[in-house]
Amino acid sequence: MQMPKILVVEDEKIVAMEIQDRLEGLKYNVLSVVSSGEEAINRVEEERPDLALMDIVLRGDMDGVETARKIRSQFNIPVIYLTAFAGEETLQRAKITEPFGYIIKPFDEKELRTSIEMALYRHQMEKQLKASEERYRVLYDDNPSMYFTVDSNGKILSVNKFGAKQLGYSPQELTGHSVLEIFHKDDQKAVQEQLTICLRNKDEIAQWEFRKICRDGSMMWVSELARAVENADGKIAVLIVCENITKRKKAEEALEAEKERLAVTLRSIGDGVIKTDINGHIVLINKVAETLTGWTQEEAANRLLSEVFHIIDEKDRKRCQNPVDEVLKTGKIVGLNNGTILISSNNEERIIADSAAPIYDRKNKIIGVVLVFRDIVEERKLEEEIQKAQKLESIGLLAGGIAHDFNNILTAIMGNISLAKADLSKTSELFEILTEAEKASVQAKNLTHQLLTFARGGAPLKKAASIAELIRNSAAFTLSGSNVRCEYHFSKDTWAVEVDTGQISQVIQNIIVNSKQAMPKGGTIRVDVENVVIDDEKRLPVKKGKYVKISFADEGVGISTEHLPKVFDPYFTTKREGSGLGLTICYSIIKKHGGFIFAESVVNNGATFAIYLPVSEKPIITSEEIPVTFPPRKGKILVMDDEAFIRHFLNRMLPRFGYMVEIVENGSDAIKRYFNALDSPQPFDAVILDLTIPGGMGGKETIEKLLQIDPSVKAIVASGYSNDPIMADYQDYGFAGAIFKPYKIDELQMVINRVLGA
Repeated sequence: MQMPKILVVEDEKIVAMEIQDRLEGLKYNVLSVVSSGEEAINRVEEERPDLALMDIVLRGDMDGVETARKIRSQFNIPVIYLTAFAGEETLQRAKITEPFGYIIKPFDEKELRTSIEMALYRHQMEKQLKASEERYRVLYDDNPSMYFTVDSNGKILSVNKFGAKQLGYSPQELTGHSVLEIFHKDDQKAVQEQLTICLRNKDEIAQWEFRKICRDGSMMWVSELARAVENADGKIAVLIVCENITKRKKAEEALEAEKERLAVTLRSIGDGVIKTDINGHIVLINKVAETLTGWTQEEAANRLLSEVFHIIDEKDRKRCQNPVDEVLKTGKIVGLNNGTILISSNNEERIIADSAAPIYDRKNKIIGVVLVFRDIVEERKLEEEIQKAQKLESIGLLAGGIAHDFNNILTAIMGNISLAKADLSKTSELFEILTEAEKASVQAKNLTHQLLTFARGGAPLKKAASIAELIRNSAAFTLSGSNVRCEYHFSKDTWAVEVDTGQISQVIQNIIVNSKQAMPKGGTIRVDVENVVIDDEKRLPVKKGKYVKISFADEGVGISTEHLPKVFDPYFTTKREGSGLGLTICYSIIKKHGGFIFAESVVNNGATFAIYLPVSEKPIITSEEIPVTFPPRKGKILVMDDEAFIRHFLNRMLPRFGYMVEIVENGSDAIKRYFNALDSPQPFDAVILDLTIPGGMGGKETIEKLLQIDPSVKAIVASGYSNDPIMADYQDYGFAGAIFKPYKIDELQMVINRVLGA
């Protein structure tokens, strides 16, 4: 073991030698013996002894006290004073240099050895303590955590450098201040409460998260662990370890915001959404899904999907396979079959459509399933309405053509009957027979009018009207003499509607007839009329806007669930004497008015038919225009019609009114005849143009050409399509009049007289 190295500083040479001998006798290693302070400092710098024995009185300018101070401060070498002089002043000076011993001369070897060993031991302990303190200082000041110590009043006793720097301060600037000053003002009260709890529960670790305010005004979220301990002086202090969690908080806030956006999105989605985990347990269910299934998020969470999402097949009522199981099995998107019924927790049934898709994580691993479904009851109703409209459109194509041809035939029949009757006595049997035939022709005319209701492109001849008056008049006519009455409930200031009064009257009559037949023993039909505003196109298959709703509710036998969806289908009837066209005509008329009609019923509890008609912005015309008749005149008329029997009929009839007649089959011939006669002594006074000429130029194209030849041409349009828009607004197309096929002689005479007299 290496012996300690000792430097002896003594100005008395004999004393110095004696000390050296004693030290060496004690087995110490004496490096040097010097007599002045300057020499001592030089030797310490060169040889770095473990200990210096220092006489206070030395040669030169520095005494032993000054020399010891420099050795201690510059080299951290322990010093033991050896002196025979022990005055109070000298002792006080020596104490300042923190000596490791003080030996008064003369001394014995035991005292010398004891002092040296104690000094060396103490110095070794100091070195270890300083090393420990240095390690602690590094750990405390430079540790990437913030450390605070506060007293029982919340005053900061200490703070490490890292913690102070994080807040933008030095430790000295924070020490002595209240710890509350560095917390957000909204958190200070809660911080004080937590410190109080911590002080009350000594040695228990408390944890909290609050906001601190940095020197530059920025905010820092911190998570703190705190513990109250007792200091050496018996006072209680709180030790706080603080971690900056601002990034984590921002990430949590961003995640929370994303969750909120997701929640808002899910709440806003019009479809039901259910999310499950890999085992088919429900993780999330949105509001729509809650409504459709009858389960809340709290009730459904962690349950198997099959418990909440109970689906059966509409046809066989058997339970359907769980779509989540299929997705997890195949890893593909799975859709439900048509006609799937969802049974809610309160046993309500809804027809739904849905699809289930796998949810993948970043490693493309399935971690769950998302199920999206919706109630398609209204959608199915809309599809049924579209199918119904398509059926009517198909029938309309056929009906329109048939009605047009039939009207042409009826025109000839009715005209010839009128001609025949004109030559007979009203008292003759043949006149009576022809009159009956004429009545039958009029009934056939009404039938073609019904058929034309289906014709594609046909438009009602609409005008603003009071629906209340129309309902009362039509119902009174239909119920005349019956044991059924109407009970009216009209809302105040019912809006006017723009309708073809004849068609809507037909609708009302058909519905009233159905209700009357459903109540053979009599009863009451409740008629409600109210103003409504449709602001959601999904609610009804009509455009948004103002409507008048008309409801007819009877007390009859009702309509079965099986028959209810078919009541508007063409030729569907449950009555022996029914044609199956009444309600179909109603549906077609209302549809062409831009409205909607539907039926509701419960067997043995009556039926209700509801109609929505668009509101009119035009004023109601209360009085009808009275036609002005003129006496027959002579003139020349050009007739264009593709039907030979109509041409023959008009060729015989018009001369009876005093007119000269020329007959053509198509528009091209009509234009040539009119042009050739224009500069002749006797031009045409009027022309009668058939609107539709199959395979040739019809009335619309012909009048355009004639107006170019003669802007003052007086033309009458004739058509078997009574609902054609040209017939409703004939003036807009250049015609002076219009006549609907079939027509009587007096009707044609009235139109010709009006046109020629205008």
